[in-house]
Amino acid sequence: MKKAVFIILLLTLIIAGAAYLTFNETGVMKYFSVRETIDSLDTRIGEVNDRNNGLMNGIDSLKKKEPAKIERIAREDYNMSRKNEEAVKIKN
Repeated sequence: MKKAVFIILLLTLIIAGAAYLTFNETGVMKYFSVRETIDSLDTRIGEVNDRNNGLMNGIDSLKKKEPAKIERIAREDYNMSRKNEEAVKIKN
């Protein structure tokens, strides 16, 4: 009888401890939630770093005064054209 009560009490404590470790504010569920957020932010940081690298390359090519790059930006972004050329806008 004492052995059965001891086993039931022990199992109850183990189950309660496992539930506490799983569902408390610093438990396993919180860990997985935070881990998912960290992974998402790491992915976003990678995307932003790639965009920054592309922009830095664009800045470098403009600083080196690459004529083709400067002309493309002047035409596309500022609607500039050469003498005797007509700029044509295409509406989407």
